[in-house]
Amino acid sequence: MLKVTVLFLHTMTVPAMPEDVYRVVADVPDSVAHFPDLAALVPENGGYTWHFAPRTVAGFTMQTIYACQYHTDESTLSVSWTPITGVGNATVSGYWTIEPANPGTRLSIDYKLVLDLDLPSLVRSIAEPIVIRENTELMERYLANLKTTFQGGNGRVHDQGWPSSLK
Repeated sequence: MLKVTVLFLHTMTVPAMPEDVYRVVADVPDSVAHFPDLAALVPENGGYTWHFAPRTVAGFTMQTIYACQYHTDESTLSVSWTPITGVGNATVSGYWTIEPANPGTRLSIDYKLVLDLDLPSLVRSIAEPIVIRENTELMERYLANLKTTFQGGNGRVHDQGWPSSLK
């Protein structure tokens, strides 16, 4: 078993009011509608289970599945998530920081993924950097999609017809 840990920290400034940014990132289905390569988002276990589309890494096909419970507080504009253990092959935790900026809002994400992969030992050394790179690229695309929405466009890549499979 290969355990891969991915840490991701990113800050961007967007031309939207902090309260508007909070409303999008605190609404899990709306926020996740901006996330690429997701196969399904299922509300269950007091949170949401994320099912990603299968991907091929180092010649092996795998699918990432995890569940998180979300915690929001509108008075402090805080959004965080903690793993629901025992679901899927990964755990994810993190939080958004939302602060007024002149102009707009400074939006930061601090995110940790721990992914368990059942891969042969021969490919483990090449799989880990690929998994880290691909996850980082997914997060960067997610943030770019959110930024499009906060700039007045529509960065959503999925409809919000949860919990059905995504398009």
